[in-house]
Amino acid sequence: MSLLEFTRFMNDAAALEKTLRLLQGFAQLSISIFASVQTEEAAQVVDISGALRKNFALGRRYFRIFKWIDCALIASDALRNNEALVNSEREGVLSLLNIAKWSYLGMFLLTESVTIVDALGVKKSSWAPLFFVESMRFWFYSIACSIILTCYDLYTTRNKIIRLQAELGAAKVTAKNDASAGTKGDAKTKEQSKEKPEPQPKKTPVQEKERALEKARKTQHTLLRQLLW
Repeated sequence: MSLLEFTRFMNDAAALEKTLRLLQGFAQLSISIFASVQTEEAAQVVDISGALRKNFALGRRYFRIFKWIDCALIASDALRNNEALVNSEREGVLSLLNIAKWSYLGMFLLTESVTIVDALGVKKSSWAPLFFVESMRFWFYSIACSIILTCYDLYTTRNKIIRLQAELGAAKVTAKNDASAGTKGDAKTKEQSKEKPEPQPKKTPVQEKERALEKARKTQHTLLRQLLW
């Protein structure tokens, strides 16, 4: 990564939020490692790591204050387009899960934003702990809907890969048979074809199937990363 790419990355709000998430994860890992060590130095490391984790988590919330608006707009668009896109009962369930995912995520971000004053320690409110618990509940519901949708996408992508592999094998057999049954043109035809500019070669069925299979596998890897990350 060049210096310019690093600068662009660190000037992006989403990139900064992910960087803080990584640092928060390191702080949590440090707490998990040194919490079982019964020494004074380990206790100091745990205290420092706990303070860092708290501040990293608070810093991430600054970048998410108005993110609930984006989630609300996405859920509203999905709800508005629900009737036009749904053609079966299965698609209706998937559309409902998608709407629920963005709705729950928006509610999580909204309730979290409401309690940021309490998290800063400016003013303590009696209802802030309750709102924080409810925000975590909305976050869990959103994650659950997202996992279900991702698993379904993985299932359909796997079936697509199997179908493309079968079609690719059939296309290779057909191309092999066509090549063995083809005849060569006479010398005159070859000379005339050499004088003319060669046309742009078209993609063969085998190449199209290979490209579609490669694209489906990339989609599968992306879905797996989303599910594991």
